[in-house]
Amino acid sequence: NQVVGADREVSISVTSDLPIAAERPMYFDYQRMWSGGHVERGSQPSTALFFAEGYTGSGFDEYLCLANPQDQPARVAVDFLSNSGPIETMEMELPARTRRTINVNQVVGADREVSISVTSDLPIAAERPMYFDYQRMWSGGHVE
Repeated sequence: NQVVGADREVSISVTSDLPIAAERPMYFDYQRMWSGGHVERGSQPSTALFFAEGYTGSGFDEYLCLANPQDQPARVAVDFLSNSGPIETMEMELPARTRRTINVNQVVGADREVSISVTSDLPIAAERPMYFDYQRMWSGGHVE
């Protein structure tokens, strides 16, 4: 927040001449309803990314965040899958050195168990944050 300012969606690219470990901790008060924190480790950009777990039921908000660290646009396909088969495929151009957030609930609809497959012609990064109020007893969020 100190570097880029408040209320911004941000992705970060880290490079080093030696092997390092990086992680992104985040603390939140999601829509002033659910508070918590989660952390994601840095990962190598890839042309194939998979997220096996997701849910858009009542009290769950799921997102897919994509980042293109390359100097040219990437052609990206996002396949949303349910326990009964394919739901939706989105194809897009992700401009160079940009990020995009997809609201999974809006794409696949309510009350869906959903997995996501992301393929790209250039290596990109992705993560799947989800915020929840599980059975009105446990609220928070997590990311993979």
